[in-house]
Amino acid sequence: MIRVDLGQPGQTLPSSAVALGFFDGYHLGHQAVVREVRGASGLAAVAFTFRNHPRDVLQPGSGPRLLTSFEERAELLEQAGLDYLAWCDFTPELAQVAAEAFVSEWLVGRMNARLVAAGPNFRFGHKAQGSPATLQAAGRFEVRIVPPVERDGAVVSSTRIRGLVAQARLDEAALLLSRPCFVTGRVEAGQQVGRQLGTPTANLAVDEWRQYPPHGVYAVRCDGWPAVANLGVRPTFGDHRARLEVHLLDRQEDLYGKLIRVDFIRHLRPEQRFPSPDALREQIGRDVAQARACLLEG
Repeated sequence: MIRVDLGQPGQTLPSSAVALGFFDGYHLGHQAVVREVRGASGLAAVAFTFRNHPRDVLQPGSGPRLLTSFEERAELLEQAGLDYLAWCDFTPELAQVAAEAFVSEWLVGRMNARLVAAGPNFRFGHKAQGSPATLQAAGRFEVRIVPPVERDGAVVSSTRIRGLVAQARLDEAALLLSRPCFVTGRVEAGQQVGRQLGTPTANLAVDEWRQYPPHGVYAVRCDGWPAVANLGVRPTFGDHRARLEVHLLDRQEDLYGKLIRVDFIRHLRPEQRFPSPDALREQIGRDVAQARACLLEG
């Protein structure tokens, strides 16, 4: 998949079938939109998105916590088999572009769109005045309005999934995502507390912009390998900096500086303060056994 920053002068695409959306989490609803543009005869399959969330520009501080970074969204879209990811930064200047101008200057002029697919609630242009009806009224390309995907009587949406993740309802979130909720990050040097307790960990910083499950202990997979993770501030040691600490089961590997992916599989227990490091060590042993039973024994 070729990535093209359409915010740069002179960047254009070949004749394209374009899926429109922010695609946070790339859930079942997003996947339905993308399917409409894959395999369109003689057209490049394209997803167009913004790198940053528009609400962070329009109403600073009001944007949602996100399920995925821009890089994670890009990788998920690449795995979907698209030819191009067309993107740009959402800016105050772009927010002033009228919906009709966005159609003519961006979709037609820069993306060379011949087919456009979007969900029924997609909005664009100045004050979000553009809608799928605007796309159809333009008459410049074929428009496919993709019906919402529903599961358990409710529409699949990034907002719904964020709520499930925030409540540690990971199985339900995974069904709507078609995969586990995950984070990627580069392993940082820690304070060696896990190693002193007999369970060395790979430590990831916690991003303020991301929607995480609640602080606690989780059965996870680290780049596919079974693991147990603690998400939180380590109250037993009086720490105040949140981090994600991942201990690989039955494997020792130096992961410092490496980019890893952590899939959240099951919430094992809430974060808690222990009276001593020995008490914590004993509980970690039980956590490891529980994670092993969850991941390796079914």
